[in-house]
Order: sequence, then C-alpha cells, then structure tokens
Amino acid sequence: MGFDLIGVNPKLKDNPPQNSSREEYEEFLRENVGYYFRANGWYWRPIWNIVTLFCYPSILNNEDVEGGFYNDGYVINEEKALAIAECLEEKILTGELINVIEEENEYSHKLPNECCNICEGTGVRKNEIIEEPLFDREPYLLDENQPEGTLVECNKCEGTGQIRPVETFYTYSLSCINDFIKFCKNCGGFSIA
Repeated sequence: MGFDLIGVNPKLKDNPPQNSSREEYEEFLRENVGYYFRANGWYWRPIWNIVTLFCYPSILNNEDVEGGFYNDGYVINEEKALAIAECLEEKILTGELINVIEEENEYSHKLPNECCNICEGTGVRKNEIIEEPLFDREPYLLDENQPEGTLVECNKCEGTGQIRPVETFYTYSLSCINDFIKFCKNCGGFSIA
C-alpha cells in the first residue's frame, strides 16, 4: 500500500505535461516538488511517526495525526504543511531528528529473528501449487523441479526457519524526510490518497 500526497495548491514552474512520456513526467515532478509526493507504506509510516513526534500538539491536532496514517484523502492545509516543514528543519539542525532516526534504525536492527510462519521454523514446506489471484498470475508449483507433495526449501525463510520481524521493514530515512520537507514547502497543503 502506498501513500500518494497531492499538492492542494502547489507552486508550479510549469503546467503538468499532457500525454507525456514517463521521462518527461518524472522531469516535471523533479522541477515541481510540491505537486506530488509518494512513499510506500514502509517509508510513509516512519515519516508520519516523526511528524507526529515533533508536530503534535503544537501544529497538528488529533484528527490530523489520525488522518495521516490513512490514504483516504485527508487534507493537511497549507499553514500546517509549512509549519511541519519549518519544525522538521529545526529538528534536523538541533540534531533531535537525526537522533530519532538513528535510535529507530538501531532498535530495528537489534530485534531478534522470528520463527517463520510458513514452515513453522523447520526450513522446509510441502511442495504445493501456489495460487496468487491478487497478482494476476497463473497457479504454479512452488518448486517445479520436485514432485508435488515432497518437502522443499521454504521460500519465505530460504530454508533458515527464521524471518525478520515486520517492524524491521519500516525504514527511517533522513533523505525521505528532506524530500517531504521540500514537498511541504511547495505544496500549498496536501491531500493524502
């Protein structure tokens, strides 16, 4: 699940290209940083956690905080978007934001592995036909080189019986925060879709 932030009244150097190539559209986005910001769920949640940590309740209210965790069209107005950018820039300068990023990433790195929920820690699973209708794929045999029903290496844990906890998939990144700050300064408020 991704989070698409759409500028409500973005500062534009040019009008969005119509019927353009992907390269032209990407160039437009680089030149007009307040038009659109995208983060997948693994990046957006840490960004919004940091925003919440530093901007609640001084800038954001409870409804804003809650709205930021869903991609259902919640709007943050221009005044709040600018205040978020200013607050985050200040927290970068004081080192507070960088400390949070380092602490979160260190915590995540130190989490122990968990037992694989597919093979229950054995490292092997029954070779079976896999159906993934959400991915619009034809059903397939897990290991096409082995007969159906035999034990094969678990494809989730790669035979180790251990997996990383879901919490470790969330990435705290200063680069993403800086991109979000640029967006907030130029978006004229944003909708979270």
